[in-house]
Amino acid sequence: LVELEPEFQPDTKEQRQKMLEDEKPYITYFEYANFPGYAIVNVSDSGINADIYTGDSGKVWKSVPLGLMLNN
Repeated sequence: LVELEPEFQPDTKEQRQKMLEDEKPYITYFEYANFPGYAIVNVSDSGINADIYTGDSGKVWKSVPLGLMLNN
């Protein structure tokens, strides 16, 4: 991940590496999708979900329940 997007912040490889190391204890799962898109987070009484779309389509690629992650 450190080399994946070298123009992203933080500016240096060392800073990106440290940030990932600091976050490591809190990450239990990681998935990478290599395509442009966007997500819409829906918050309601029934739960919290992120609907992920590819490109500028109106078709949901994946819906992720986020509420379960908040309970851990």
